Amino acid sequence: MYADKRPFKAAPDDSAESVASLIVWIREQPHQHCALAGELDSVLWYLHTVWAKLANREPNFQTALEEVGIKPQGLLSEEEQKQAVKSDGEETKCVLRFWAVVGSILGIEQQTIRWPKSMTAKERGQ
Repeated sequence: MYADKRPFKAAPDDSAESVASLIVWIREQPHQHCALAGELDSVLWYLHTVWAKLANREPNFQTALEEVGIKPQGLLSEEEQKQAVKSDGEETKCVLRFWAVVGSILGIEQQTIRWPKSMTAKERGQ
């Protein structure tokens, strides 16, 4: 697993927006940030929780989880949680789909990411 070399830029004036950018950042290249599907799910859960707190949107977060159908036992089975994060892995796709829908309901979209101005379009993957 190789770390993403692009520096993450936090927005000092808007903490919730910075967390939203980090959420999108991790969703774009999950294999660079987590080894197992259960880790990916946990990281995205905590980041969405922090975002909801900072944005004062905790009730909306709970509603979004209910709309998407979160289960008391969690998103993945114990066996699925232990599967490696792979771009073509069913567990990875399941986690990313779930959190993409939650993010969409909450308004956490691709455009929230803040790329450093010094990066070229090619370095940003555009």
